Amino acid sequence: FKRGKFNVQYELFAKRMKLFQAFATSILIAVLAHRERIPGSLEEDRQEDLPSLLKRISQTKDLFEQPDLVVPSGTQCKPNKPDANLVFLSNGISTDSLTEAFKTFASSFAEKKKGSDKEAADLKALILWDSCFMMESVWSQNWKCTYDGTAKNADSPDVYHHGKFKNPLSEDHTPFTQPALFHSAQNGIPDTSWEQDGDCESQSRAPNFQPYWCEDFAAVFEQLGINFDHVSLIDTLAHEDLKKNLPRINMPRWDHHRMEKPLDAELRHLQIRNSFKAQELVKLLAHYDIIAFDGGNPDLHRLGLSLAGSAFRQELSRQVNGGSLLYVGRSAGAIIASKESVTFEPNPAMWNLFRDQTELLDFWPVNDDMEDGDDGLDLVDCGVRPHFNEGWEVGVQSYVSLHNRKRKIARLQNDAGLFCTEASCLGVADSTKEKKPFVEYNENYAKKKWKQVQNRLRTSPWQFRLKYGVDVYALALRLAWIRLKGSQCALSELKDPSFAKNNPCGLNLSDDVEDQLLKDETIGD
Repeated sequence: FKRGKFNVQYELFAKRMKLFQAFATSILIAVLAHRERIPGSLEEDRQEDLPSLLKRISQTKDLFEQPDLVVPSGTQCKPNKPDANLVFLSNGISTDSLTEAFKTFASSFAEKKKGSDKEAADLKALILWDSCFMMESVWSQNWKCTYDGTAKNADSPDVYHHGKFKNPLSEDHTPFTQPALFHSAQNGIPDTSWEQDGDCESQSRAPNFQPYWCEDFAAVFEQLGINFDHVSLIDTLAHEDLKKNLPRINMPRWDHHRMEKPLDAELRHLQIRNSFKAQELVKLLAHYDIIAFDGGNPDLHRLGLSLAGSAFRQELSRQVNGGSLLYVGRSAGAIIASKESVTFEPNPAMWNLFRDQTELLDFWPVNDDMEDGDDGLDLVDCGVRPHFNEGWEVGVQSYVSLHNRKRKIARLQNDAGLFCTEASCLGVADSTKEKKPFVEYNENYAKKKWKQVQNRLRTSPWQFRLKYGVDVYALALRLAWIRLKGSQCALSELKDPSFAKNNPCGLNLSDDVEDQLLKDETIGD
């Protein structure tokens, strides 16, 4: 350029830059003004940014906020859609303070959905109890026992039993499945002389059923004046052939012998679905304000949602994300609503079977089209780990590290809840119950632990997955999870990293259970 022409162009350029700078500054000021930031510390800002409803819940008598609930440190869970209203619980609405907090949350939801004069008692709930489908207490009239000093039987208000359901789909309002089916099925429920003062587990004679009871949301809903119905997707949609064989497929306890043994050939040819139209279930959702997924086995919730199909799951998610359905998940119900299922509930026999069932495959971790780890309803942007105690720290932190800190896990202790609304989640716990502090995330420690797991598998997790398939990869992860969870020595390292230098302990992955599982010929089966 000639000097004179360049100067003119430069001056024009400078003027335009000043105009642009002024415009950008005005936009920035407007954005900051819109946020209405409160002066003070970052912690104060975070507290003030919480919706007023969550602040009211945190002030409920005997509740306190748990700001370090989520791993990695400094992160927060939030619903994936700002209009969603979510409640996650470990052992249910288990205390007076949680009951009051839930009533406050549900009443606010009722006001938003139905009008300013409405409250929790004006809502109607649909309780999905699939996770309890293999509980002995549901199907055995004689079931009774004592747990932690409390007598439980079929008449207890919080215990599911066949004769107590309110099924809106059947003429007599009971489940479609009759108890006689499981008393006659192979590996079903044998006659047991239950004693009221006896232990729940030791009295059971049914190895393929959970001996404990499944706690019903109905007791608390009734207390709050919330009308409710019960539906099981398995009960409604599963073919009787599948129901009869569920005891053979179910694995209530980790059993490596069941993993080594190939499934009977006849199980590969089960009739999976009956003729009930899943579209009727989609229509059913419009009649309710609350959808409550109960606790138990998360893989059974997964089976029910798989039977219901993608149209049901999409409509369920649409209504929850749009604010017309309040989602409540207890234990397994919290797990299945998460971005991923953070659990070591072992059911590889079920996974192995449904790998070959095309009508079920789209909602199981064995599906190659699913992103690694994303195997829940994805209503919240983190995994929820209910019943959290210090033994879970090693597994949770290693899991976060395995995914390069791109995963978040909420550590939900018993008698605690996670309330989510308006793009914020608040973790609260009952101050009358003992709560141990969370261990701060230690990335170096977590990486070291996972490296030991990799060495034991003699390959990287990704290569392991490619070689043996995503289902075996998932089983290996669950196996590693159990070993990590059970290592008290590793927990000591987590609390004090210097412990490893003086007392190296490793993972102790050398017992015969893992040796049997990890032999190539076993994994082939």
